[in-house]
Amino acid sequence: MDDQPVAGAVLDVYDGRDGLWNPEHGVIERPEGWEFLPTGDAFVTRRVKAAGDYWFVWRPRSRSVPHRRLLGLLAPTTAIEAARAEAEATLEVRSARQAQGAHYRARREDDYRGELTEAIVAFLDFVPEHAELAATIAADAAGRAGEVENGRVGRTRKLSLDQRADLAARALIRHRHTDYEDRLEAEVWDDEYHLPPGQGRCPTGRRRVPAPAPGATSALVGLPGESCRHRRPARPSQTGSMLVVHATKKLLERLRPAALAGPETSSTTALGSWYATVLFWHPQVALFVNEPSLLPVLMPLAPAVTLLERFPAALATVLVAHGAAEGVISTELVEMEHHVLAKTTNRSIVGMMNEFASLADAWRDQDGEADLLGLSLRLAATPCGPLYRRHVSPDRELAAWLRESAGGAGG
Repeated sequence: MDDQPVAGAVLDVYDGRDGLWNPEHGVIERPEGWEFLPTGDAFVTRRVKAAGDYWFVWRPRSRSVPHRRLLGLLAPTTAIEAARAEAEATLEVRSARQAQGAHYRARREDDYRGELTEAIVAFLDFVPEHAELAATIAADAAGRAGEVENGRVGRTRKLSLDQRADLAARALIRHRHTDYEDRLEAEVWDDEYHLPPGQGRCPTGRRRVPAPAPGATSALVGLPGESCRHRRPARPSQTGSMLVVHATKKLLERLRPAALAGPETSSTTALGSWYATVLFWHPQVALFVNEPSLLPVLMPLAPAVTLLERFPAALATVLVAHGAAEGVISTELVEMEHHVLAKTTNRSIVGMMNEFASLADAWRDQDGEADLLGLSLRLAATPCGPLYRRHVSPDRELAAWLRESAGGAGG
């Protein structure tokens, strides 16, 4: 046992199999006259901590629990008893204050939802005969987007009220009045390869195909009489630098890769993995979206067989337009020398791709021509739900990443 710390020191101790343990002092003993106060009563805990002498008691991490968990405090018994007595004496007063505070917060939330509802109605600007529908959409959108602590657009203060109303209305209409959910489900693949259609499923969960005649050779796997396709195409192994592009089903149908990377494969590029889909314009266009920053990149699809080889150059052009330094771009392109395709797994990114595709299609119709670089930059300024807690839009997210990269390089 190491030297016993003084009782007045504020320590982090862990409840281990050998007793209380501290990283600096090793196994330690509970000071005399101290007792354990479990978590759960914030008032008593604050009063005990204000007294000055206490230890935090944690449950250590384990294989099944990756994070430590606070169990409570160890503190002098006198401080705990005094705090509990004060809590009992002030219970009625504190309850009244809590009720008053809850009523005040509820009134503020009602006022805010009313303001957001009015802003959504103004944004929709429906003709009078559809005013009832506008009111219904506005009320539902405001109630959903303005829910407390839900992380949705209605809770952010980085956007104006009109911007919040715009995004909240679009989100509700997209989910409830379009085929958005069906499209989203269609673009997310499960972990198994899609096999040719057949009858039923084999015990491994793969689809059955008609069994060959007795003595015949299976056309799928070349084994006599085997009715289930148990073999998969070989997946590429990850060695060295690697760019992983998660392609939607409709893009994979055009690229027709010999094999797909597994979920364990990850990008080594600084920007991380990308998602990609195809836009059925004339000519067809590929839309790439960066997973961490949601940065969009539009580029011609044809020829499809060289799409991934041409993507680094298209990305470099977009990064230059966003003001990225030449060194940052060069380093990123070097890491993109090798590339693999994978299936989409992140519903949020697929949803953002669908949103970008709709916006790009609308803006292309307005402008009359497809300026892919201009559309990429315009899409990058779009506020995105997954970025509300960080920098709101992909261009700002990229700018913050570039500043961090420059600071790291300078350091």
